Amino acid sequence: MALKYKLIYNPKAGTKRHLVSQKPDISLNLLKYLAKRYELNVDFFATQKPNHATELAKNSTNEGYDVVIAAGGDGTVGEVANGLALTEIPLGILPFGTFMNVATMLSIPRDMEQAMLLIKMGKTRKIDLGSVSVISGEIPEKPYYFLEYAGIGLDANIQRAVVAYEQRKYVIALNFLKLALRSYNWPATIKIGNEKEISVKASLITVANGNKNRGKPGNNAQVKTQRPSSYHFHI
Repeated sequence: MALKYKLIYNPKAGTKRHLVSQKPDISLNLLKYLAKRYELNVDFFATQKPNHATELAKNSTNEGYDVVIAAGGDGTVGEVANGLALTEIPLGILPFGTFMNVATMLSIPRDMEQAMLLIKMGKTRKIDLGSVSVISGEIPEKPYYFLEYAGIGLDANIQRAVVAYEQRKYVIALNFLKLALRSYNWPATIKIGNEKEISVKASLITVANGNKNRGKPGNNAQVKTQRPSSYHFHI
C-alpha cells in the first residue's frame, strides 16, 4: 500500500535573502512536479499565518498520514517539528529557505530533486530535540521544541525584530531592535542540571542543539547523535 504524504509549505520561504520578497519563492507547480516525478501520494497545504504549520502537522496523526514533509525555511521546519514532536510520524525536509541550518546539519541536499529522492527512499533516523518549558516567565501549555538553538538577549530580540519586519509590523520591529541594542552585559545565572552553576555578564546566551547558526558553524553540538542525551538548563 502506497504511503500517504502531507506536504506543508511556506509560500514566502527564502524572503530573508531580500528581506521582503516581491513574489513567492515556492511554486505549488514545482512541488506537484516533484511529487509526480517520484510517484508520491501527496496532499498539499500552504501556511497562512505564524504557527499554522504546527497546527497542520499536529492534525496529521488523526488524518492518517504516514509522512509529513516541510517545504520552506528553518522556521517552517521548526513549526512542523513542534506539531510532530513525540509522535512516530517521520519529518521530511525540502529546503527552500535562506540558511537551512537543520537541512545542513542532517546532510540533506539543497537540490530539490535530490531532497525529494531522499524522502522517497524513506530512510529515517532519530535526532535530539531541545525544549523550552518556560517562556518570558510563563509556563506554556506544552514545551516549545527546537531543532537548532534557543537564545535570550541580543539574539532573541533581533530575531523578533526580523519576524516583525517580515510581517510588515515596522513599529514593533523597531522597538525590538532598540531593545536588542540595549542588550549589553546583562547579569545572568546559568544552572546546568543540579551539578553546575555559572554567573556571567552577557549580551546573549544560546543553548544549541546543533552546530549551525544562520548557516555558519557555531560549536560542537550534534543534532544527529548516536545515543540519547539529556541536559537541563535554567537561565
